[in-house]
Amino acid sequence: MSTDYSVASRFNVADQVVYVGPGFRNGDLGEVVGVTKGFDSIYRYDVRFSDGTAPDRCFGYELQLHRGESRRCA
Repeated sequence: MSTDYSVASRFNVADQVVYVGPGFRNGDLGEVVGVTKGFDSIYRYDVRFSDGTAPDRCFGYELQLHRGESRRCA
């Protein structure tokens, strides 16, 4: 018996997020510009922050939706 334990991505490209992880970025607003599922089945999110710096790669637990809504396609 095969069981699929796939987990959907928490965020989608174009979602507005707030960085809630540790460090200097805590509280910074950004936009998800890329989503990658690693070989370990853990998603990473490329986020371009409002300061315009190159996108940073973040884990889902480091991010929170800014306005509580995802731009998930139906």
